[in-house]
This record gives sequence, C-alpha cells and structure tokens, in this order.
Amino acid sequence: MAISWDSNLDFLKSLHNQISDDLKNKKIGYIDIPCHYNTGDLLIYLGTEQFFQDYELNVTYRALQNNINYKKLLECDVILVHGGGNFGDIYLDHQIARENLLLKLKNKGVIFLPQSIYYKNNLNLENSINVFKQHNNVKMYVRDKDSFEIAKLLTENVVLMPDMAHSLHPLIEKSEVVCLDSKNKRILNLVRNDCEGVVFNRDIKKRSFDWSDLCSTSDVVIQRIINASRRTPFFSELMLKNWLVQVNYNVNNAISYVEKYDVVHTDRLHGFILAYLLGKNVFLYDNNYKKIEKYNDCWLKECDLITTYSCIK
Repeated sequence: MAISWDSNLDFLKSLHNQISDDLKNKKIGYIDIPCHYNTGDLLIYLGTEQFFQDYELNVTYRALQNNINYKKLLECDVILVHGGGNFGDIYLDHQIARENLLLKLKNKGVIFLPQSIYYKNNLNLENSINVFKQHNNVKMYVRDKDSFEIAKLLTENVVLMPDMAHSLHPLIEKSEVVCLDSKNKRILNLVRNDCEGVVFNRDIKKRSFDWSDLCSTSDVVIQRIINASRRTPFFSELMLKNWLVQVNYNVNNAISYVEKYDVVHTDRLHGFILAYLLGKNVFLYDNNYKKIEKYNDCWLKECDLITTYSCIK
C-alpha cells in the first residue's frame, strides 16, 4: 500500500527528534560544513541548520571543512560532524581528515550525522576500524542498512536515520504535489557527471543537467574568496556567515529550477530527495555503489511518486 506524500515526509522529519535527544542542554560544535557547490551537500547543511532551529539547540561553534579551531572545539560538550555520502574510501582525503580529527579528540564525544558508507578496499576499511577503536565515545547515524552493517564495525553506537535534508520539509503545500494522471508533463533529466556516475540507457532523450550548471562565474569567485580567507582567524567567522548567504542563494536556485518540472529522472540522491520534497514524480537510476537504491529501500520505497529504474527496464 502506497504511503501518502505528506505523511511520509512528516514521519521522516520527526525521526530527527532522536538526534536532538543527544544534543539537548549541550554546547555543540558543528564541523565539516561543505564549502563547494554540490547542491546535495548544501541541502544537508541547510536541513541541519533548520534542525538546530526546530529544536532550539545551542551550537556554539561552527567550522567549514578543513578549517577547525581545536581550542574552540574543546570548549564544546559534543562534536557534530556534517552528514552525507563521502564516508569511506571514494573520497579518501576527506576520510583521512575525518579520522585525524578522531585521533586528536579521543576523549570528546563525537556524533556523525546521517552518512552513507562505502569502501572499495578492505585495507582502507581495516585502517578506519583501527582509528575508530581508539576513540571511546563515537555515535554514528547512517542512511541505509548496508551502511549500518559497516558502521557496526567502527562503533557499537549506530542508528538508522534519514538524511538531514528532510528537516527542510515542508517546501511546498500538499495541494502542489504533482498529479500522476496529468498529461504534457515537463521532464528534468538530472545526471551526475562525477566519479560516482554510471552510464544508463534512459527511456528519455533529452539534454542532461547537473548541479554544476547552476554555478555562475561570480559564484566561483565568491567560493574562492571564502576558501582563501577562512584560514585567517579574524575572517573565519565572517566568511562562514557570508557562505551561508551564498548557500541559501544556491539552494533557492536549485529549488526554483526543479520546481519548473513535473517529472525528474535522476541518479543523484539529493536530486531524488529534493524532487520528492517538491512533490515531483521521480524516476530513479543508481550511482556506482547503489546509494540511491539503498536509501529508497530504507525510507521511501512505498511512495507512489517514485519509480525505480529496475521497475521501468
């Protein structure tokens, strides 16, 4: 039986209440904030900030990726690491930086917001296990069941949890959800063009679009200025505020772009999540390690707005 769009999204957002239970009455350090134009990571970032507002949590320190003030971080009661899909060895440099953080803060409580985990190389997984076992207070929220099994090798404290972008719900009113029976639908062909992409013979013949197409020259200049300035203590806090303004601008552009369409074909997880938040009819294709299928099976497979590639071949 299909689950209604609004009931499903209300439920997924409500699950974030469990994370808030770990953070109430604590000084929070929120780190690993993305400073790039991957709209998926930016949706997670804004969803996390919305979550902080919803539960009136006390975030006393924020830091962009690779820009951590450890003195300020030590003043926090708990460290909250930004969620996403880069945990493992696909983006190994980022994983090493994350593990170095754990080695430096062995006595500080660390919580990883919802992650997808994937390792191509068992040796890299073993190295991660060795690092995590040196820390006695790590909790991991993960976005799918396969990630749950891997996370259990890293820490005993693991919980399944939907992506933080769900805290952005509601982006539209229920009456705006697309009608599946309508004709002359506008179609968006959202295709990832990075190392996770897989070539599919899609049933549609239309020019593809990816998040990078939303970036202007001025966006790139702003990002470079922020990246150049963020390591200077005097500017780091100001740059983070300016970056949040830029993130809101970028995400609003993405929302406006996707809103123009009735149907979205995509192999991007947050192309999928954003389209569903906007009440679109979504056709799913997978990335190279089945991240989208795993997420859909865990949280959204009973929704009638969503069709998987395996169902339409």
